[in-house]
Amino acid sequence: MMSNELLTVIVAGIAISWANGSNDVSKGIATLVGAGVANYKGALLWGTFFTAVGAITGTFFAQAMVATFGGKLLTVAATPDMAVAVATIGGAAGWVLLATRTGLPVSTTHAIVGSTLGVVLVAFGADGIAWNPLLLKVALPLLLSPIAALAATMALRKIWNYWQNRKKATGDCICVGQSSELSMTPGSSAATMYQQSELLVTICDTESNQAVATSAVITVDKLHWISAGLTSFARGMNDAPKLAGLMLAAALLSGGAITLTNQTAFIVVAVAMTAGGLMAGLRVTKVLAEKVTVMNHREGFAANLVTSSLVTSGAIFGLPMSTTHVSSSALFGIGAVGAKGNLNISMVKKLLAAWVITLPGSSFIGITLFWLAGLVQ
Repeated sequence: MMSNELLTVIVAGIAISWANGSNDVSKGIATLVGAGVANYKGALLWGTFFTAVGAITGTFFAQAMVATFGGKLLTVAATPDMAVAVATIGGAAGWVLLATRTGLPVSTTHAIVGSTLGVVLVAFGADGIAWNPLLLKVALPLLLSPIAALAATMALRKIWNYWQNRKKATGDCICVGQSSELSMTPGSSAATMYQQSELLVTICDTESNQAVATSAVITVDKLHWISAGLTSFARGMNDAPKLAGLMLAAALLSGGAITLTNQTAFIVVAVAMTAGGLMAGLRVTKVLAEKVTVMNHREGFAANLVTSSLVTSGAIFGLPMSTTHVSSSALFGIGAVGAKGNLNISMVKKLLAAWVITLPGSSFIGITLFWLAGLVQ
């Protein structure tokens, strides 16, 4: 029979993972809808599938993140118990759920940090926080990654604009074909002639039907689908270890009353993230797809390419990044380089405000839950 402690940890893990899935699935697929490449249903299915694959992959390749969020942010001065652990997880989950309800994309990572800070400071004081790891391993990558995403996306868009204007190119696909001709070795007879094949890779335009006699046509639309899948995969690989780490840390605080394996924690997280994305991921996706900036399929592909590259690197090297902040900053970069008026400044301000209040908001909810737990005990 499942113990009450184990049930509590699993329920808390499901809550924060479901909240993460409902808010964060949008980060990989919003560009598909915004660029008119997919409808909402198809995009949600695509994103949640790759999120689940990324979450399971994190079991093998993102253990550094598990260690960071599994207890390395606290010092020996902090001796947390189950109440502290559950209040921390609940504070982060509560804030993300509230943001999802209002359609605001927020960072689960920031919510975890905010809730942790609030609960630990109240329970143990400033000495309970490992400030150096928090600043160097968590705060620094969280701060720099959106700036890197904004700069990289703007650079890619400017390079593409320059190339189009300089070469007067209108192509939107890569055509791969084969050219064959008969050749003869110098000094040999005609009987020794052979057929020589050459692989041709060109930029072509599907609308003007230039892709003639090609064996494969790789359109930007197809690449956009792939980049959306990679972004969702990266998000799952980056977020699942954080959530599994919280569950494992809570299990350790039971004093041996809970036996929770690494694999079980990741499976719980992956299933709950997937369910959250499918059941409640539409609201935030609509905001990012329709209300931030006008985009085409090339711009959406560029944004996803930048996001997936940064977030995957962070997962592998144990550097927590907010997919929310990275993907949104990539969209900001698209709008900033595009035509005047493409970027919805009022929505950008609203999103930035939501990011700023995530730390105190999640902290407040976490502290409230910790206080309520104290009353119950």
